Amino acid sequence: MTVKNLEYTVVSRIVTQLAYPTGTGNYNNSISAGQVHSEFKDITEIHKFPALTIGSVRIGGSGAFVRNSFEVPIEVEIFGYVKDQDDPMQGALKLLSDVRVAITYDEWLNNNINGLGFSAEAGAMDGYGVILFTLRGTMEHRS
Repeated sequence: MTVKNLEYTVVSRIVTQLAYPTGTGNYNNSISAGQVHSEFKDITEIHKFPALTIGSVRIGGSGAFVRNSFEVPIEVEIFGYVKDQDDPMQGALKLLSDVRVAITYDEWLNNNINGLGFSAEAGAMDGYGVILFTLRGTMEHRS
């Protein structure tokens, strides 16, 4: 049985989708690929705002065999930072909305995830908005 690295494939797809916001239509911000990081970055390491960064990837401990496939729960944390001196909480909420819209553009993550769900948090401090967007789903390794 050959199993591709679905964990990497899922994270790569998320990073790609996070670079979709254009600042037009349903998006509040314009986010380019250079503002999306596949490794965690602290706000002090960010040079261009808004920015998104993968915080962690967790894999569930109990997958199940189902008809020649193996299902594994996955959870991916995305941190986002926005600079907004006037209303950093509103900036954070707009960035959170952009992440939600970008991810739900392809909620199956190119047919690598089943049952995608999420939770989100937003906060603000000293002119910066910060978000934590957590995706949850099930990867299916097919044999």
